[in-house]
Amino acid sequence: MAFTEVFSKGSYIRERTYNLVAPRVPIIFEPDNTNHLRELEEVNGLREYTICKTCWIKPIERRRMGQTHTFIILTITSAEFANILIRDRLIICSTRVRLTEQKFEPIQCIKCRKWGHFMGECLTGVDTCSTCGGQHHMNACQSREKFWCITCKNTDHASWDRNCPEFAR
Repeated sequence: MAFTEVFSKGSYIRERTYNLVAPRVPIIFEPDNTNHLRELEEVNGLREYTICKTCWIKPIERRRMGQTHTFIILTITSAEFANILIRDRLIICSTRVRLTEQKFEPIQCIKCRKWGHFMGECLTGVDTCSTCGGQHHMNACQSREKFWCITCKNTDHASWDRNCPEFAR
């Protein structure tokens, strides 16, 4: 605390956290209920406060009628426990779920296929095919064997390819 006060008034050191995604979690689980979090840690043999927080991926109001399971994001305080949970799975409300690391990917416009904005913010007037680069929607593509990457102007791969240098950057 002394370091942070000298460094900058009001600053603090934040612990690093790790986000994990849990599929098929029963909706009876309450992510905002701290008692549920402590019980979750106890059932799974975790140290207390290993799980900082949890939240639903999809808002409750957007669930379909009769839905019984959904996805949550768990925020874990330790890389060691995050790896253990990925390896050993997690029991939530008597259901064993396989956790995966939450991936953060750059956003790509579905209209122009360029990086950094969504379709709603796109200034381009026409759809661009993510496979051949033509001015049509990908569903209407007639030349699926011909590749063209919009962002790096290359014929080696399509705009949706995860091996694109622009995607990796």
